[in-house]
Amino acid sequence: MLATDLGLTPDQVDKIRASLGEGMKAVPRLEPQEIAAHLRTFGDAFRSDKFDARVFTTANSANRHLAGWGAAHLAHFVEAVSPVLTPDQRTEYAQRLREHAAHNPSNGGNP
Repeated sequence: MLATDLGLTPDQVDKIRASLGEGMKAVPRLEPQEIAAHLRTFGDAFRSDKFDARVFTTANSANRHLAGWGAAHLAHFVEAVSPVLTPDQRTEYAQRLREHAAHNPSNGGNP
């Protein structure tokens, strides 16, 4: 999607792929067992007669882990992509990131 949205050349795509492959070793791994355990606990509680989200002991750790993993992956992606883009492509990419950051699913779309 990024390639077609920004009009990347085949050479740009190859450079980005190479950079992404090399740098992924430095990005923390997602611990799917931790996330799955939290989701199971949450789902079981949600299906029970009384639901109180404040009682979850797994939420803070799972949320921090998932947020940190997502932030690290986004940072790595931006570091791999930015040097390869033209100034116009970089401007368009920054705008897309801003739009994504402003997305509010509770109102059915972007503000």
